[in-house]
Amino acid sequence: MISKMDFNKTRGYNVRIFHARPRHNKFFSTNKYGSWESALQKAEEYQIEFLIKHPKPHFTQFKNQTKINNTSGINGVHRTQDRDRHTKKIRFYWAASYTKNNQRKTQKFYIDVHGESKAKQEAIEFRKMFEKEELSPKTILQQMEKAMAC
Repeated sequence: MISKMDFNKTRGYNVRIFHARPRHNKFFSTNKYGSWESALQKAEEYQIEFLIKHPKPHFTQFKNQTKINNTSGINGVHRTQDRDRHTKKIRFYWAASYTKNNQRKTQKFYIDVHGESKAKQEAIEFRKMFEKEELSPKTILQQMEKAMAC
């Protein structure tokens, strides 16, 4: 992100990169570069160079890291509960979460129907099946084509 700074003695453009840890800032002064246009040009060049060297991480780099509070041992599989609208009873289930067509979805496996271990195992199998489908060459090619069209 490039911001114009026009205060008393501070005039120029500030480049801020938020995905870098720690966050990255660099200032391009109109005094140093001679004009607003030159400072902006240098700021834009710097931003492009920085993003090439330090690309923004994609979500898939994080989805394989198991969180510390994960109880199933599998990303996208968790145990939770909901309340039945009609009977008002609380029902526990294992769920497999996934994203399809840019929408977050959940497949539920109820413990009172399948049993604790069977519900968990089915949720894990569902999630693994989805990950295989998501990482197939055909799916990756479709994602790349969709990204290039934007």
